Amino acid sequence: MSKSESKNSESKKPAEDAKTKWRRRARKLVFTWPGRIILFLVVAIVALRIAAPYLIKNYLNDELAALDGYHGHIEDVDLSLWYGAYHVDGLRVDKTDAQIPVKFASFSTLRIMLQWSALLDGAIVSEIDIWDLEVNFVNGETEETTQTGEGADWRELVGDLLPIDINRFELHRAMLHYRDFQSDPPVNLYLGQLHATVRNLSNSKDKSAERPATLEATARFMNRAPFEMEATIDPFSDNLDFDMTAQIENLPLPVLNPFLQAYANVDAEEGRFSFYADIESDDGRLSGWVKPIIDDADFLTWSEEDEPFFGRLYEALFGAAVEILENQPHGRTAMRIPLRGRIDDPDVPIWPVIGSFLRNAFIEALRHGFFGGGS
Repeated sequence: MSKSESKNSESKKPAEDAKTKWRRRARKLVFTWPGRIILFLVVAIVALRIAAPYLIKNYLNDELAALDGYHGHIEDVDLSLWYGAYHVDGLRVDKTDAQIPVKFASFSTLRIMLQWSALLDGAIVSEIDIWDLEVNFVNGETEETTQTGEGADWRELVGDLLPIDINRFELHRAMLHYRDFQSDPPVNLYLGQLHATVRNLSNSKDKSAERPATLEATARFMNRAPFEMEATIDPFSDNLDFDMTAQIENLPLPVLNPFLQAYANVDAEEGRFSFYADIESDDGRLSGWVKPIIDDADFLTWSEEDEPFFGRLYEALFGAAVEILENQPHGRTAMRIPLRGRIDDPDVPIWPVIGSFLRNAFIEALRHGFFGGGS
């Protein structure tokens, strides 16, 4: 062996000895009780991290399958522990034992993440983002052909999906439908491209405000006319107290022809439709008004069939007084329809009633304005 080779071999020995010593110490540590406990905990944490998404997915699917009157399923769950977040992908909910050709609700992705900024206020809360939410409310003549979401305990399901209090909730690319498959022709009214944000739901920032949460929403009604909504909400009230304004402006009236033909037996060749609302709910008492406006309308046909537009339920709940506004510009019909009543009756399915009321209010505007000698 040459001198250089001898020197190289000698220089490697300390390194090899160090590795050997480290391995010997590691083996000795593993075979001690503290070492075994540490190794067990590491293996358990890794195994739990791998299994957690499957456990959460199976748990949520069991909860969705147990919904009263509805059945749901999710495709996948993913955890991002580094960011304090998890994702739920591919949810779909259908009404069971129903004769309805569309799902009740679905979304592509739901992301739940800790709101790190709220930690500065001493609050452990989350922020929620949902992409591609679609909800279909269906009007029908029977329970089997009606789909409103009534009956299922959605609050319990949300509690299962969202184990931490929500402070911010945001919808991206959502779509809401009102459908009637039994009308002639079938009706499909919808808000598309809906983006909505609700802030301060957990009341972590403003603990003194009467209605601390705020809602801002924009959309395209029938993908043609701008829709805007603003509201303040008290999420802790038993009756969901709120103060809300909303508007739809300058929708081409012929876009509503399936709706007009089905419910009013009238067909619009031209014209524009706008809608404004200012509604408040305070301790179960509903008040406010809605105002549909029709400009420069030209109708093709009209039937004088005298159907009752306001049933006893609407009259008892709202006590609506239809008021044709005077001094309107030429070619315009506008109505201001007061709303009043209570919405805390557990025996009254309030959202279907409000939807039917608004539908009938619009038709009543047509009747009074164009076919009853209104202004």
